[in-house]
Amino acid sequence: MIVFGEALIDAVADGSETRLTPGGSPMNVAVGLARLGVPVTLATQFGDDEHGRLIAEHLAHDGLTVDRADGPTSVARAELQADGSARYDFDIVWDREAPVLPAGAAPAVAHTGSLGAFLQPGGRAAVQLFRQLPAATVRSFDPNIRPALLEQADALQQFDRIVKRTHVVKLSDEDADWLYPNVDPDGVLDRLLDGGVRLAAITRGAAGSIVAGRDTRVQVMAPAVTVADTIGAGDAYMSGLLFALLQGSGLQRIQQSAVDTTLLNRVGGVAAASAAVAVSRAGANPPSPVELFAATTGDHD
Repeated sequence: MIVFGEALIDAVADGSETRLTPGGSPMNVAVGLARLGVPVTLATQFGDDEHGRLIAEHLAHDGLTVDRADGPTSVARAELQADGSARYDFDIVWDREAPVLPAGAAPAVAHTGSLGAFLQPGGRAAVQLFRQLPAATVRSFDPNIRPALLEQADALQQFDRIVKRTHVVKLSDEDADWLYPNVDPDGVLDRLLDGGVRLAAITRGAAGSIVAGRDTRVQVMAPAVTVADTIGAGDAYMSGLLFALLQGSGLQRIQQSAVDTTLLNRVGGVAAASAAVAVSRAGANPPSPVELFAATTGDHD
């Protein structure tokens, strides 16, 4: 599969210390999938500088294939809040073009999101990528909105451009509230599914998530864990959801609009378990296969 979007450095201030860790929502999703054994190409942008080398080492550790456009390495400065959430300030460059796909080698899944999908001019490349993919490729999108960098009206237009070409969409409740003020979660899901999305999910932190298809939707509980911080939680949910869809007939069911309660409960449960592992430790650190199996089944032996 291919993931298109930003890879950056999270400079996380926690009291008197600042730690530098590779991050960026699309990169975190790609790493989460690669860690679970999925062959992934990350089409991104970062420089051959100190920060860029940290990113390159991180990606090599999890065995990703990297399609890198050169440019200054972006930095997200995060300040941890008392509840473990993070407040961000960004220094971002995102002007890469859409990746060139090998002839006759269409990916089974393509994913984009966050700054890589919205910031221009690179955001236009995200639309171009989804437009040029063959019908057999399942397209996935997680907006992961950063309000400090976006105008609501422009972001909603870009969101709509991508969503109309997308099969699977995951939003946080904060994304949904920002894009669609005064619309409840079920109303947001209705809009997405009426527009052609086959599977949509809204995450709600400790309250769990709602996962929906055209004709049915389910509530998925969030596993009870002690939260270290929430950095990368939504990305781990997204990678877990895509990993679950890659198992069995998940992608085929998406293509055929045959999304039923059994599928929703299965993929939502795996996604929630993946996020639970991520929030139980510091930073964007998605689970290994053994950790995800234990979190999904309760088998910790």
